[in-house]
Amino acid sequence: YQRRVHGNLELLNGIKERACYVLPDPPTENDYDKCHHQASKSFELPDGQSLLLGYSQWKCAESLFYPKQHIGPTVDGSPLPQIIRESVESCDLDLINELKSKLYVCGGTGHLRGLVTRLRNELGDMNIVGDSHRSTLAWEGGSIMSNLDTLSWVPLQTYIECGPDYISKYYC
Repeated sequence: YQRRVHGNLELLNGIKERACYVLPDPPTENDYDKCHHQASKSFELPDGQSLLLGYSQWKCAESLFYPKQHIGPTVDGSPLPQIIRESVESCDLDLINELKSKLYVCGGTGHLRGLVTRLRNELGDMNIVGDSHRSTLAWEGGSIMSNLDTLSWVPLQTYIECGPDYISKYYC
């Protein structure tokens, strides 16, 4: 079972990374119309079948920006630019300008073509960086943090007893 699930996740990540992209601006009806007139992009599956992707190449990524519209009205989530802005603005005042000067996009979804451009368009007062090594940036940051002498670790038993709120209360 785990091998099948892992294989499916790899397949979905492959489709996401090779076929999907983010529009530079929010979509309009014209974007939908253009897509109906353009050829769909074909993605070959491991069993030899082809998957034709039309406007779903970019519509899936729109759920990052309009979760209620693209996933469903019961979704309890905010748009990615709003989450980024609120996260930065919830920090100490002396850190906000420094954070706005260089925000790195990293991780799997960070590889979506056009994501950095769209975030730059929507978060104009922040410097959004899409480093070519973004797939390993989170690991590199964790590695740097774990080697700092000033980092104090939370004992496992404390975390089990108090949960993630302990970390938020004492370290954020």
